[in-house]
Amino acid sequence: MNSSSSTMSFVLSQKGKPLLVMDDYVFRLNKTTNTTKYYRCENRDCTATAHTDLNNVLLK
Repeated sequence: MNSSSSTMSFVLSQKGKPLLVMDDYVFRLNKTTNTTKYYRCENRDCTATAHTDLNNVLLK
C-alpha cells in the first residue's frame, strides 16, 4: 500500500541558505518573487522543481 502523502521540512545549508527536504529529495532555493519561492533539486542531474508561497506552503 503506497501513501500519497509526502513529508516536507526545511533545514539550513552549511552556508545558512534554506533547503527544502521533501520525500528524501533536497531542493535549494533558486529564486524568490513577490508571491512564490522556486526551488531546484540539489543534485545537478535531477530536473525536479518545487514551488511554495512566501509562507512555505507547497504550491507545485
